Amino acid sequence: MKWYRVKSTQQNPENKNITAKQGDLWKGGGNGKTTDFSNGPQEFTVTNTVISSPNDRNAEFRNSVDDAAVRAKLEGKNIYEVSLVNKGGLVSPVVIEWTYKDGSKEIETLPAEIWRTNEVEVKKVFLKDKEVVNVVIDPKLETADVNVSNNVFPKKPSANKFDEMKKSNN
Repeated sequence: MKWYRVKSTQQNPENKNITAKQGDLWKGGGNGKTTDFSNGPQEFTVTNTVISSPNDRNAEFRNSVDDAAVRAKLEGKNIYEVSLVNKGGLVSPVVIEWTYKDGSKEIETLPAEIWRTNEVEVKKVFLKDKEVVNVVIDPKLETADVNVSNNVFPKKPSANKFDEMKKSNN
């Protein structure tokens, strides 16, 4: 799971210098994986679409993109990239429960067709107004998942057999 925000830039009318707002940058240990959202979002910049040559086959599409409107739509939003892995090979819908910083929850269901282009791994991007603190895949245990320990982000420490035996003896 990754968390992004569009980098906000401001133009100083006095000296025309572009400065970026200070923000929490993602510091996920260099391997691209995080265990929670404590380091904040990774910021990125939305650049203008550019037509590389008159023979560019996508020139008509690129001319129709309103870069300012795209930036305005993404301003202040939280962008979450969720990587889903199908370890068992059974294609099924994906139910996601989002828990927000204010305590509210939302459940989204992705249809089984999400696996049609790649039945092993899928990355899906979500645009959210609120900041997410917890994500649970299949919160009501409605799908055929045999290992539910990997369905929560951030990961919760699980008790090992020794700890369970210790508790039962007390």
